[in-house]
Amino acid sequence: MNVFTQLKAEHDKVKQLMERLAATPDNGEERRVLFAEIRRDLIAHARAEDHAFYRELEDDDELHDKIETARAEHAAVEELLDELLQAERTDDVWLLRFATLRKSVEQHVREEERDVFPMARTVLDSEDAEMLGRALATKEAEVRLRL
Repeated sequence: MNVFTQLKAEHDKVKQLMERLAATPDNGEERRVLFAEIRRDLIAHARAEDHAFYRELEDDDELHDKIETARAEHAAVEELLDELLQAERTDDVWLLRFATLRKSVEQHVREEERDVFPMARTVLDSEDAEMLGRALATKEAEVRLRL
């Protein structure tokens, strides 16, 4: 699977998980399990994306600033995930923080798919995109083992 298809599928999966979590009626087991999966997916995605995708694009003059912005957004998401992990899931404050996370992730995804992907397609040929898709999957698997 090429890197663009894989990243889009991961974006869609996390969006669906976030929608499910936002709809959970309380702080029960379902919320805990969904948050753990979202956290694992987002961290693995961000670290693998940086390793396999952003590194390949960061030297391109037109993409450099967008890649640096995306990296900063990934760092902010990881920070929010850590805050949510430590916070008590029983109060409304947790849901407000989760809403902030969700909004940040959705904005990042929109910008990446709208701006970065089309520009990256002009830099990467189909063979590169396939190779990066494999590298992304490998790195994600490595990161998941450590989480």
